[in-house]
Amino acid sequence: MGNISTIFTGEFIHQNMQSHLFKFPVYNGGTNFTGFYKYFNQEKGKIVMSSRGIGAGFANYVDCNFW
Repeated sequence: MGNISTIFTGEFIHQNMQSHLFKFPVYNGGTNFTGFYKYFNQEKGKIVMSSRGIGAGFANYVDCNFW
């Protein structure tokens, strides 16, 4: 995978910093978004994956800017 993609661990945004009033979804676990944040740090068209826990290895395509 490393030959055809860039793999890294993203930055965590605590739940108390998220709000339904913000625009950009936050993917803290890779499986689903946990809320919304006022900024994004990833552009649309990326694949997020859960790296640990019961959902480890789950992949999700995100078609919007996100955190």
